[in-house]
Amino acid sequence: MAWGQPGLFVVAFLDSAGIPLPQGVDALILLLSAKNPRLAHAYALIAIGGSVAGCLVLFYLARRGGEAFLDRVARSRRARRFRVWYAHYGLAGTFIATLVPVIPLPTKVFVASSGALGTRTAPFLLVVLAARSARYGGEAYLGAQMGEDAWAWLRGHGRELGLAALGLFVFCYLLIKAGDRYVNSRSRVQG
Repeated sequence: MAWGQPGLFVVAFLDSAGIPLPQGVDALILLLSAKNPRLAHAYALIAIGGSVAGCLVLFYLARRGGEAFLDRVARSRRARRFRVWYAHYGLAGTFIATLVPVIPLPTKVFVASSGALGTRTAPFLLVVLAARSARYGGEAYLGAQMGEDAWAWLRGHGRELGLAALGLFVFCYLLIKAGDRYVNSRSRVQG
């Protein structure tokens, strides 16, 4: 906390670039926002910037070496099925993993898979930006409003947040399925 805003950026960057710092960014946002509520929005923006930059580093590292690695070691039918699944639903999983602060979701796995499996950069960036904005903005708001009680509130509502994340993932999944059906029905009519 002694490093303040630059420290928050560095921690967010490192955590998202692949160096695990479990809930370190979340704790820093809550503590800094509780200490200085007037700057809560700035803390959220700094954490978002650091996290998005770190995710992009991991994304591009996986893009460079990940696909060749996957081609070499992931030849099984199960691996091919994962690639098909990820091509279709991976960004929904990435959104949930980068959004949820309490449930230990493998964010780095989703980010690296996005890079390795050729996800376009712009959609990936938008997903991470949207999820981190909601997460860190919400945490900054909680810290500013609840002070030192914010961390206890998050911990106490972990189950509800996890269920909400699961519901959001199911909603995204159903939305993608509905979109697929719509596109397929239109192509049959035109074809």
